[in-house]
Amino acid sequence: VSAVSPDANIRLSGLHSYPLSFSSSASDEDKVVFFNQYVHSIAENEHPDIILIQLAGGMIKYNNAHLNGMGIGAYLVSQAVQADGVIVSITSDMTNTDLFEELRVLFKHRFGTEMIAIHLSNRAVDAANQLTSVGKTEYCCYPQSYVNQLIAELCTGSKIPVYNIFSPGEIGRLYESVISYLDGNTIVY
Repeated sequence: VSAVSPDANIRLSGLHSYPLSFSSSASDEDKVVFFNQYVHSIAENEHPDIILIQLAGGMIKYNNAHLNGMGIGAYLVSQAVQADGVIVSITSDMTNTDLFEELRVLFKHRFGTEMIAIHLSNRAVDAANQLTSVGKTEYCCYPQSYVNQLIAELCTGSKIPVYNIFSPGEIGRLYESVISYLDGNTIVY
């Protein structure tokens, strides 16, 4: 397994950060080509079975005052590399299986890939601060036990498996689900 992240500190663990050209003043077209060549060189040099790519910024805007990157970085990466699937991290204030399905359809059409799993984060948008601030989205955090409760109570009917990867055993379950999907089998919950 190899990984690429927008966080330059990931290099300390022997993995890859985004190429400098992705954050430069290069045209969007050049960023797509450079990123494609960068990921291709990782594949050629390391021969990994899987390359994980962490997307920069948000996948969609939160609202008109808090744009969350508007999904621009994610869209550029989706044009550079055809992903087999995407694991989406969703804030706990967005726990709604109808919303999960809407996002699945949106991601399929906008990014050209299937949403194969969801990580339900313990972060939630701080709604009180959003009313008075513009620009940077602020978050509050819930205990992991609350996230587990949300998953148990609200996500059992989801067509997409939902995990809290910080709970014991969940990262292993997510791994099994992803491998099953990539092998062409039914997703294991």
